[in-house]
Amino acid sequence: MSRSMLRAAAVAAASLLVPITSARADEPTSAAPASSAGEPSLRLDLASALAMANSRAPSAAVRRERIREAESRRVQAEVYPATNPVLDAEIGPRIAGSDASPTVGVGLSQTFELGARVRARTAIVDADVAAATADGDRDLLLLSREVATAFERALWARARAERATSIETIAVRLVDTATRKKAAGDATILDVNVARGSLARARADRIAITAELERALGELRILLGLSPDTEIALGGTLEQSVAPASASPLDPERHPLVRAARADLARANAEIDLGDALAYPDLGVGVRYETDEANVHTVLGTLSITLPIFERGQGVGAEGRARAARAQAELGAARKLVAAGLATTASVTEARRAAASAFEQEGGVTSFADNVALATKALEAGEMSLGDVLLLRRELIDTELDRLDRLLELRLAEIDLRFARGGAP
Repeated sequence: MSRSMLRAAAVAAASLLVPITSARADEPTSAAPASSAGEPSLRLDLASALAMANSRAPSAAVRRERIREAESRRVQAEVYPATNPVLDAEIGPRIAGSDASPTVGVGLSQTFELGARVRARTAIVDADVAAATADGDRDLLLLSREVATAFERALWARARAERATSIETIAVRLVDTATRKKAAGDATILDVNVARGSLARARADRIAITAELERALGELRILLGLSPDTEIALGGTLEQSVAPASASPLDPERHPLVRAARADLARANAEIDLGDALAYPDLGVGVRYETDEANVHTVLGTLSITLPIFERGQGVGAEGRARAARAQAELGAARKLVAAGLATTASVTEARRAAASAFEQEGGVTSFADNVALATKALEAGEMSLGDVLLLRRELIDTELDRLDRLLELRLAEIDLRFARGGAP
């Protein structure tokens, strides 16, 4: 076949294969499809999906309430004195020889804690707030990762669905061609049956990938707390990279896992301080007033002090020291886990980027539509047999679908790398 004939065949098939090539990364995404009556419509790209996860997802609301719950304990921790004043009254006879006279006494006393107990209790609350914040950030990080993964899988399923629609269109054309050639005596009934089988396979693939797209969109609705009837229009394409969380080097100490371990260690140290503070005595100060029938008035100042002989906060201190040893070990493990996770995901991302770029280097992106069109044209012109066309078509389809799979793997690796860095949405 001459070059002019090849160019003509490619042009003739262009209209047939437009859906295959319309989802390129450098072209604008189509507008959101019209939803049915009463169904809300929402357009999402990756950035807006992550922002919605941060602000509107059900787990994000739970995260905020957990932090408020931890912060509310500060009110009790900062109360000083920790006990209320005690008002007591006494009434009874005062016996002097054979005489007895009624006597009334009233006392007011207040106990004050010595040692830095308020500071220790406040430090425990600070650690609890830090732990709740770190745990909330970790939960949000996991949620954002799930949202990003579901979003990229939805983009992949949409691209696969577009290819499946085009492949089914090509299969219909092959059936028509085989039927005409059989009527002309240039093909057999077996050729027609093979073409019809190829069409059935293409149709089944389209139906299956459409279900996969609906599953991914349904997962997005669940993660973002959307109603089941919300129509989601995806913005962006699978060819677009996932932006890194930050261009600056990762500080492992800022990762939620490390921050949570540090907060646990801080709480343990505060418990040790509280145990030491409990070894100090309590000081009681008060005043007492007494009077009797003879109008003798007595005013006394009172002073009391506890003797920390048996209970000296040793239980609180022992638990705090054990907790500190465990928290120190967990902190070291968290630092190693974050560093190892970052190194692993960075290596995997580079490998998957190389795998995806292999299709670009070999022209896999631009050759699929042209080659299938040329093969179809060659069949119609009698230059190739139906079997050869089907074999070539299957190879080209497998190559294109593998390209999409490699792109998805790259996008998921980029998501792993983004969140291994502890990157917030």
